[in-house]
Amino acid sequence: MRINTIKLFVIIIFLSLGFQKAHCQKMKELFIDSVDNKLDISIWLSKAHGFIPFMGVITEPAVGYGGNFGTLFIHKKPDTYKGPPGVTYTGGFFTENGSWGAVAAHVNNWRNDKIRYLGVFGYVDVNLTYYPIIANEITVPLGFSLSGVPFIQKMTFRLGESNYFIGGKYSLFKNETVFKREGIIPPVKERYLKGTVAGLGIVTGYDSRDNIFTPNTGIKTEIILMHNDKYLGSDYKYSFLETYGIYYHRLNPRLVSGYKLNYSLVWGDAPFYTEPFVNMRGVPAMRYQDKQILQLEVEERWHLKNRWSLVGFGGIAKAYPNIDDWHTTDTAWSAGGGIRYLLAKLFDMHAGLDIARGPEEWTFYFVVGSSWSRQ
Repeated sequence: MRINTIKLFVIIIFLSLGFQKAHCQKMKELFIDSVDNKLDISIWLSKAHGFIPFMGVITEPAVGYGGNFGTLFIHKKPDTYKGPPGVTYTGGFFTENGSWGAVAAHVNNWRNDKIRYLGVFGYVDVNLTYYPIIANEITVPLGFSLSGVPFIQKMTFRLGESNYFIGGKYSLFKNETVFKREGIIPPVKERYLKGTVAGLGIVTGYDSRDNIFTPNTGIKTEIILMHNDKYLGSDYKYSFLETYGIYYHRLNPRLVSGYKLNYSLVWGDAPFYTEPFVNMRGVPAMRYQDKQILQLEVEERWHLKNRWSLVGFGGIAKAYPNIDDWHTTDTAWSAGGGIRYLLAKLFDMHAGLDIARGPEEWTFYFVVGSSWSRQ
């Protein structure tokens, strides 16, 4: 499961409007734009602080439909502060296939966005599917549960007044895995079924997007190189490289194009659940997974009248053990479309619904901001 804190922050505000008890006129000032008289939460976002209840929807096909809930604490910043507010989230999630968890997360930035921080701690028990090739080059889906305690610390620093960032990341996951299909011995070493993965790495990136919610122009890139070893608390020695680049370009006043390319690689004594997998709308998590993945996506956003936009997207990807096996592995693909509403004009933040089709199934996603947003 991937939890995007910015999306959680906005979803809670959008879904918690019914809990507000302010006077009608005050409500109108907070949630109705004075220019076009349309729903707009710009003023609320700019003034929000304190505890806010949260309810959200999970539509990840790998775990089924479900929900997440909890509270957000919005940390108030000075009016002259440049950058998004700090957010502390505590809550839990559950899905129809029995997955559940409880998570506490904190996202903040200081010195006018010169320092960025992310911290996560919790407990998760998720039911997923592993797709190994067992015999005669046949992929056999094997259900398994993965439970444990994740702990993540990440901090990056802006280099001067530039758009470049550099920093570090530490992650630890003490976990246990149980396969649920009888009669088939999973092709997994027994020592991978219970243990701890822990790694320390370096993070470098560049961010010139015109806004962090629904960008129209700019570039966002990041390279994360992690090493897991015994002296860091890990039971397994391996390394992991994750890179991605996103480019936004406004072709004309109404049309915005987005392009995303990412590559991930793991090498060494890595448990199967740490291997990278294709992550696209319409493709279940871990469905296409191996030592390496290469993925390309395109998205077009066409602005209609008033606050509405249409979105079309597509992508292709490969998960493969090495370059020699590139042509023998399946190609994952996805395509779909959606609709967006300009929910916060001041921040150029759009929200809406996407419907996507992958190689095996249709699915849908509630989207706030960009579907490619990352922390």
